[in-house]
Amino acid sequence: MTARPARRSRFRPPLAALALALSACTQSPTPADGAPAPAPAPAPVAAPRPTPPPPAWRSADALRAGLPAGVNAVPVIEVTDGVHFTIDTVAAVHRPDGDPQVAFELWHFIVRGAEQSVLPGAANEPILRLRREDPAAEALAPLRVLAATPGNTVLRPRGVESDGAADLLVHLADAVKTFQDPRATVDSRLWALSELIRGLDDHLVLERDAVFRVVEAFAAGAPEIASTEELGARRVRMRTSGESPLVLEILRGRDGWVLGELRRADEAAQGASGSTAPAAEPSPTAP
Repeated sequence: MTARPARRSRFRPPLAALALALSACTQSPTPADGAPAPAPAPAPVAAPRPTPPPPAWRSADALRAGLPAGVNAVPVIEVTDGVHFTIDTVAAVHRPDGDPQVAFELWHFIVRGAEQSVLPGAANEPILRLRREDPAAEALAPLRVLAATPGNTVLRPRGVESDGAADLLVHLADAVKTFQDPRATVDSRLWALSELIRGLDDHLVLERDAVFRVVEAFAAGAPEIASTEELGARRVRMRTSGESPLVLEILRGRDGWVLGELRRADEAAQGASGSTAPAAEPSPTAP
């Protein structure tokens, strides 16, 4: 059994570490009598991992204008239909009086005029379950078709620039922990949900509506890994330990790692209902 992956530092090791190791093997010159030894130069501090800039959401201003007082939202997926001049935006929304307070909602907008102004469309509706008891959203199937229609534009950050597949699991666990922490700030909880979606493949988000399964699996932290299998240069299968082991498939795309599949081990052994067929190798140009 392999121990839980150690939490990795979010800082890259400084190049000065190599210089320090080399200097230890070299005899320092003896200072002249009475001359003070030169003070060692301070080691440079490693720069934190750069945070990708937020996408240029076309509907951001219209979404912000449509929010009631005290309600906050962060877009996570935006689908533009260039034929019908509409934009459908999935947003993580915090409503202080909501049940739950934080949820995913689908907002509809219309693009009008030569200025391509984005205006409110149909009423917003629930989308993407975050709890097992939540009903499946009727709007998900049309959104999935809209996103797959040739000519439409799908904008969503996809991929976490982590230090390998195991580090992605730590990142997802951190996001779930922040999202579920009622003491966390509203901005932090919404950011956590956006990071969670960033770290999941479309298969889990749009096809299986399985975000709630990921929340359940990572609620206690990054799972302990029992075995790891390399399925390709950019795909890894992991099996977790414990009473309810999981089978995870992690993919490396152009913009980082994503969790491509999550099933219970007994589901994965059931053939058609829980196929163990590997997910398609991600294209080098996949978003």
